[in-house]
Amino acid sequence: MLTDRIAQALALAVKAHDGQNRKATSIPYIAHPMGTASIALEYGADEEQVIAALLHDAVEDGGPSYAIRIRELFGDRVATIVDGCTDGVPDENGQKSDWEVRKRTYLAHLESASSDVLLVSGSDKLHNVRAIVEDLHSIGLQVYDRFSASKHQTLWYYDSLAKIYESRGTPISKALRKAVDSMLRLSISKVDQQTIQSYMETNYQVEGPTHFILTVGHESDELLDLYKKLSVKSCAFITAFNPWSIPLSDEENIIREQRLVDFLRTKGYHSVPGIGTHPSNSWPGERSQMVWGISKSQAREIAAEFHQNAFVWAGQDRIPELILLR
Repeated sequence: MLTDRIAQALALAVKAHDGQNRKATSIPYIAHPMGTASIALEYGADEEQVIAALLHDAVEDGGPSYAIRIRELFGDRVATIVDGCTDGVPDENGQKSDWEVRKRTYLAHLESASSDVLLVSGSDKLHNVRAIVEDLHSIGLQVYDRFSASKHQTLWYYDSLAKIYESRGTPISKALRKAVDSMLRLSISKVDQQTIQSYMETNYQVEGPTHFILTVGHESDELLDLYKKLSVKSCAFITAFNPWSIPLSDEENIIREQRLVDFLRTKGYHSVPGIGTHPSNSWPGERSQMVWGISKSQAREIAAEFHQNAFVWAGQDRIPELILLR
């Protein structure tokens, strides 16, 4: 039987998430706890489990004081479930510990978590995965730009979660596995693996006053100095050559690259020339632009405009990553 304690919990959740939206959307964040509670009810949640579902992110997003308030208002069982669904509380500066460390710790925790925690946590994860699948249908791989983790990390995490819920015999595990499998299928690139491997091995040479080479996955000391000099925190290596890896003539490629240069200038971006060359295969080097101070989503739009399979982007960590568009 559900009582007005549900309304109390919802009011506290609204307060904890006041002003927050789902990542890179205009959807009020409270929609997620409400969705989680709805799923939990579908899988037989009792009142205290529903309350915990509504408040499962309150401590993580609202701060440690909510842990005390939840225990005072709703008791030890609800507080324990919420604690079991929390994978990291921000410090006084609003920072959480390393993403992968937190996720591995949380996965290990779920191996022996209570059925209460598995129900609420599973409902949370199922609501998240269904939202990702919906966005993959509408905006494609761009959805992964919203997360601090990479696409590969995100897929690994949710697949690992699904395996744990399956191994624990959680009722929600079948629905979660189905949703995760849809996410995995929609996230597979249309670019063949050999081409992706070539992109990973390519030397991305930046020309101009400071000549250096970027390689995917390797931290760049040169970027540290240039970020400071240019007062930026990110960059992207983008070409207009050979759209979707379809070889064009030198003349056609030069025209396309000039269009890219003109486009960047019109949009107010600062860029310098570069060239991407593979150290061993026969694919000709592709003239490119190193664009300073550009976000991943902005770079994605530009590379897609010029019909590219991928581009290289680096953020504050100065580690270039390959971003696939197809």
